[in-house]
Amino acid sequence: MRRIAPVDEPGSWRGRARSAASSAGSAAGAVASGKTGASAALQTMLSKSLVLGANVVTGILTARALGPTGRGELTALNVGPALLAGILTLGIPSSIVYNFKRSPEDRAQLLGAALLLCLMLGCASALVGVWLLPYWLSEFSPDVVRAAQWFMLNAPIVLLMPVCSRALEASGVFRLSNTVRVLVPTGTLALLAGATALGWLSPIRAALCYVLGGAPVLWMIVRLWRLHRPTLPSLGALRRLTGFGLRSYGIDALHTLSRQIDQVIVVGVLAATLVGIYAVGLSAARLLNVVQESVVIVLFPKTASKSPTQVVAAVGLACRWTLALTFVLGLVVFAFGPGLLRLMYGERFVEAAPLLRLLVVDVLLASAVAVLTQSFMSLGRPGVVALLQGAGLMLAVPLMLWWVPEHGLMGAGAALLASTTVRLLSVLICYPLVLGLRPPWPILRPADVGALCRRLRSN
Repeated sequence: MRRIAPVDEPGSWRGRARSAASSAGSAAGAVASGKTGASAALQTMLSKSLVLGANVVTGILTARALGPTGRGELTALNVGPALLAGILTLGIPSSIVYNFKRSPEDRAQLLGAALLLCLMLGCASALVGVWLLPYWLSEFSPDVVRAAQWFMLNAPIVLLMPVCSRALEASGVFRLSNTVRVLVPTGTLALLAGATALGWLSPIRAALCYVLGGAPVLWMIVRLWRLHRPTLPSLGALRRLTGFGLRSYGIDALHTLSRQIDQVIVVGVLAATLVGIYAVGLSAARLLNVVQESVVIVLFPKTASKSPTQVVAAVGLACRWTLALTFVLGLVVFAFGPGLLRLMYGERFVEAAPLLRLLVVDVLLASAVAVLTQSFMSLGRPGVVALLQGAGLMLAVPLMLWWVPEHGLMGAGAALLASTTVRLLSVLICYPLVLGLRPPWPILRPADVGALCRRLRSN
């Protein structure tokens, strides 16, 4: 007679269910811990998705409440601190990761040096902005210009946010970094929603909500202080921090400029209404950055101490998954962009649909560039990345100055796409020229599924 297995045996349905539940629980626990590179990337992607949702709702709320003109004024109020603080980083966010991984015994002095430099550079950014904004925002009203000058006081906080995040990530504390990453936009959204419900929302009050939403950075500072007990930095710590930082400074400054230069030129050339339409199209397209930003945040700290072949292998796997996921999301936005704009932002912003489709292609190529350049960062060649960013920027600026006045919004999008294409071709050429290695294959392969699963299970 055939023997019937008890329900608790491994081959039974109950045993298989328990095994599946155990595997799912282990995977969920690994992602929650963020200890491995792949799990940290998935955890970061989850936090980025929550940030994405908050930003989508925030964009809808401000666009519908303020209209194109008010949305353009809000862009003018917010772009100053983000631009100037990003330009004056001296490469500290990248340097803190590199030096934390290379010299863990000196983290107290390195953190002290980073906090001191952030405070000094943030104050310098604020002073530069107060002087520059009246010339830059000449198309806007005096009230908007004066408010923008006051908001430059937020520059030190804007600079501290990425430095503290990178220090936590280099210390392996991805959970707190991701938590604060979610709290900032959700807090901002709550403040904006409250102001809207009370009928108080205006461009200046909306900008104030963004400033107050950055308060969780204080939590990161407290945690870092308890974790590393920063001390007054020695000359050697300052030299090491600024040494790598100045070599990678071009990357941070050029990355900020490449992300902001279009808004800088659009704000300085076009009327507030067109600036508002452009801001909505740009925000909608850059929602697709959630994949590559999640990957890059984890990739650099996890590969900074690896061999060249290990670095390129990890970057290749990350690039293929990034492009595949971004491509799928991009297809949805490309196909349904006009309807999504009408549904989310209102009829007044449907004019941004052609620009949105052009920017979707730009984001896809830019995602590949962002991931591929991590090989040079991890192998101590940040100057190469700076040169690549500079080449793209040198093309983008004259093209935007030429095409934006003549072609308006589409001119800005075309200039960005041309610049990103040049940067992608350049980084592919630099792999054999600088590293002596072939660039990674960009198309996802069946073996990459198994490779990702193995990295998730690894410790």
